[in-house]
Amino acid sequence: MRNHEQLYERLEPWAVGVARRVTTRCGLRRWADDLEQEARVALWQAIQVYDPARHDDAERFARWKFQLLFKAAMKRYVQWDDHEIQLDWSELEQ
Repeated sequence: MRNHEQLYERLEPWAVGVARRVTTRCGLRRWADDLEQEARVALWQAIQVYDPARHDDAERFARWKFQLLFKAAMKRYVQWDDHEIQLDWSELEQ
């Protein structure tokens, strides 16, 4: 378990940096905090599924798996952003 925590501490700044860059480039800045947290969760999940019997390099595997998990999260946010309903607040004031 300690190895997982050490790997997480080492890769967490990288994962958050990826989230910040992608959020800016994709125009999802209003979701920035949420996507940074999604990046942390994706990294933790990636590290948890690492199996040393099947993979030699824990960091390489975690980065690869993180990318898959974070892309799935990004797709959800893009979908939510595209389908958001715009409210006309003036109608509520009447």
